[in-house]
Amino acid sequence: MQNLDIANLFAIENGLGNVISNSFGIPEIALVELLPSELTVENLISEIGAAVGISQQVSTGDSGDNLAVDNRSFGINSISAGANADSPFVTAIGGTSTFLDPNNNFKLQTGWGMNFVRIAEPNPNPPTIPQLFFGFQGGAGGGPSVVYLKPKYQKGVPGGFRQTPDISMNADPETGCEIIVTPDSVPGHCKSVAVFGGTSLSAPMFSGFWAIADQALGGTLGEAAPLLYELEPTAINDVDLKPPDTTLNVTGVITNPPAAPTFESADFLAQPGNEGCTTALDATGHQVPITCPDAKTTKSYLSTLFQSSSSTRWDVFTFGTDSSLSTNPGWDNVTGLGTPNGGTFIDAIKKVLSHP
Repeated sequence: MQNLDIANLFAIENGLGNVISNSFGIPEIALVELLPSELTVENLISEIGAAVGISQQVSTGDSGDNLAVDNRSFGINSISAGANADSPFVTAIGGTSTFLDPNNNFKLQTGWGMNFVRIAEPNPNPPTIPQLFFGFQGGAGGGPSVVYLKPKYQKGVPGGFRQTPDISMNADPETGCEIIVTPDSVPGHCKSVAVFGGTSLSAPMFSGFWAIADQALGGTLGEAAPLLYELEPTAINDVDLKPPDTTLNVTGVITNPPAAPTFESADFLAQPGNEGCTTALDATGHQVPITCPDAKTTKSYLSTLFQSSSSTRWDVFTFGTDSSLSTNPGWDNVTGLGTPNGGTFIDAIKKVLSHP
């Protein structure tokens, strides 16, 4: 972490830019338990940046509530927000899954968090009985800090500690940003096309957007987070799926004689709120998920059939199911306030600044 801290401080002290984007990629609780001095350093550097008018955007991470990471990598049985997104002196950036219509116009979005279940094997695609629940595959980080008290600008947000994220942009690798990769910049050498995602995509995307806001307003706006909570509702798109968005979620019937046909609901296949939980066989040998006692079910999800071009298997991908985090109306711990609404967002900032 030392090199990253030195680079941040150098950029701030030398005024290299008014906007900084960063991805620290470690849960807050890991630093609390194993390296608390690093939290102090990160927060002090962020405070210096905010004091001189620099807006630092930090990604909230790609592992949802971080429970699996904390257990596997640090031996800590705890959910956790991400560091340094937890600092009240930065703007914490979460993530969405963003869907376009056939004309490449914005259609709808969910909070980024995906489960998947296998329902059919390779060609000729016999059904997978019982289905294989692979559970949570990745999603935007979020949740409360256990270190920093809630800043004044979050007065309308639940809890007494700093909550993350503040705002979001597209982060899902399945709906990510298509780029051209030029490995060595040598003319004539092979190039490739790839799709990238993660909150390490959404953080620089919002940073670019905030830099455009700086330019549009002819000055330095400073830290974004305090301003975001003052904007009128039309400035930010709330991320909350409503009917008829979810009417086409995947359902199905399993026919496996001599057993009676079994209907599988969208909620059963999606397992919203059951991410990371185990499954068990019922009396008929049918695989069922075991509900986690502290799970919070989200209804704001979208499921779809997916067939891999290489494996030819069939899976159900479920967007909007982010570990124990959930996407709901208003501020939530996956997408924050939502996503910026283009020019309306810029105009709303102008309005706030003209009426301090």
